[in-house]
Amino acid sequence: MIPTPAPINTAFVEYLNDYHRRIHSTLECSPMQKRLSVESVCQKVPEVADIESLFRLTRRCRVYNDQTIRLHKKAFEVPGCLPGERVTIYYMPWDLSRVYYGVDLQLAKPVDLTANAHRFENANFANTKETNDDS
Repeated sequence: MIPTPAPINTAFVEYLNDYHRRIHSTLECSPMQKRLSVESVCQKVPEVADIESLFRLTRRCRVYNDQTIRLHKKAFEVPGCLPGERVTIYYMPWDLSRVYYGVDLQLAKPVDLTANAHRFENANFANTKETNDDS
């Protein structure tokens, strides 16, 4: 017969409770009393001005002809970068609202798809076809 985990877990918990309360010869007290007698084993972490930078991921992206990059299926504008070059970007995987690029960590602007959808309504961007009336 194969034992189920429940009785094994119960026996282990009982053993740990007994172990932590039993007086040990080297400590001359129980491990639980020793732990509670110490002030704290945790050390204070010094205040860090920019802790966010410690968690940023880096990635190399190609700059497209319209001066954008793609990150997780989202487009970001990176003005000042030449199309075709590779640029290093810095980002938090859980927060794509702030994506930085370049050595001086410039903020990449998310592409506004709504504004780009209306670009053909402007006369400057309209496709103008010359009609030949050579009939």
